[in-house]
Amino acid sequence: WRTAHNCPTSALLDATDQLGMLVWDENHHNGQTDEAITLVRRDRNHPSIIIWSICNEALCNADGKGNESPASMSAAQEIIDAYHNIDNIMARPVSSNQNGWNTADTFLDLVGVDYAVETYDDVKNIIPSKPIISSETASSVSDRGEYSNDYGAGIVTAYDTEAPSWGSTAEDAWGGVSVKNAQGILTRDFVSGGFTWTGWDYKGEPTPTSWPSVSSHFGIIDSAGFWKDRTYWYNTWFKKESERGLYVFPSWTGWEEGQEVRVWSFSNYPEVELFVNGQSAGRKSMEAYAHLEWNVTYAEGEIEVKGYENEGDVEAADSYKVLTAGKPAKLRATIMDGVGEDGVSASGLDVAKVKVEVLDENGVIVPVETSPINVNFDVSVGGVIVGTGNGNNVDHDPDVAKQRSVYHGRVMAWIKADRKTAEVGGDVFVEVSAEGLEGDKIGLPIIDGLVAGNGEL
Repeated sequence: WRTAHNCPTSALLDATDQLGMLVWDENHHNGQTDEAITLVRRDRNHPSIIIWSICNEALCNADGKGNESPASMSAAQEIIDAYHNIDNIMARPVSSNQNGWNTADTFLDLVGVDYAVETYDDVKNIIPSKPIISSETASSVSDRGEYSNDYGAGIVTAYDTEAPSWGSTAEDAWGGVSVKNAQGILTRDFVSGGFTWTGWDYKGEPTPTSWPSVSSHFGIIDSAGFWKDRTYWYNTWFKKESERGLYVFPSWTGWEEGQEVRVWSFSNYPEVELFVNGQSAGRKSMEAYAHLEWNVTYAEGEIEVKGYENEGDVEAADSYKVLTAGKPAKLRATIMDGVGEDGVSASGLDVAKVKVEVLDENGVIVPVETSPINVNFDVSVGGVIVGTGNGNNVDHDPDVAKQRSVYHGRVMAWIKADRKTAEVGGDVFVEVSAEGLEGDKIGLPIIDGLVAGNGEL
């Protein structure tokens, strides 16, 4: 976790300590040594912190005369000295997200490379004696459930093909798939890791689109916490060595009969075969960190990929299937990611994530809305809505609205206990409804203590 681009809240660091996450703790602006001193004194006892950062990109310019001006370089050295002196027992390395400081005589303990994946080998040759990390990478852009670009409408395709001029797709940034000499974070042992911009979509910076977009497209996951198709690339290649991943997209709903459809698969199986309604569309070898692609003719039914453990195997080791959905028939409300599965605390200091999906009569998620579906969230006494969302970057509804539109089959609500009315031992009930669809209801036990479940923040 890189705390771009400022001192983080202590609550975040408490959580990363408990979860075992590794943190790059970032000062806001070069030249503000007092702020860096406050940061390191406050945060140095958090075991999750492994790196101190001086600054980010333009924020490294201390005097308005450039990141490499004498004043900027002197200010950076002053912050480095403060980090070293105050954190003298743990002696964590100091870095920055500033390529201009990556010179043979760099004052950095840890060399941070800002994008520029094609320069990894050069940086190593210039600075052979110091460790290197990708301090910011990727900036690939995509929207969940969209399979063509329409920048005017604020839409970016979910295929991992789009990135701004300074960035790269996920498979290029991390795997060097189409980069000179296959330079990537995962293909260079001397690059210790990296920080993808960004973990999830956020308000503002809607590159490469503009209004009506009000959120970024950079996230590995969308702003509601739902996985994009691109998320499965990360899920595939960041597994333990013995684990396998297999995924196919796009959704198999909403196409015209006979239309040519671009089908992708992410997998770390050596070979993957695609089937359309039981008929093989071809078996292909998977290049490390890449994807496989087929162009097939749409016909209602299903697409399926099968993964083979060894080249030439007759029997597949695993399969993944996507079905054509029928008309929307009902809603399904469930707890997402286990957040709230034990209930919510009467303190009101934690939340439950209630995921709502639109299903057809057979229980298949309906990923395409031919007309708007608006879900109402009705929360009983003892509970309150903290926020709602659907991951749609052009949705302008308030993020606390009790009614939200479905986006590609899903919508989310965050629920907490109302500390004024919640009674320990009771339940908060969340009822979801939409016109013409069968609704659903979920109960959240109200728990004593600060935080429900295993959390002890």
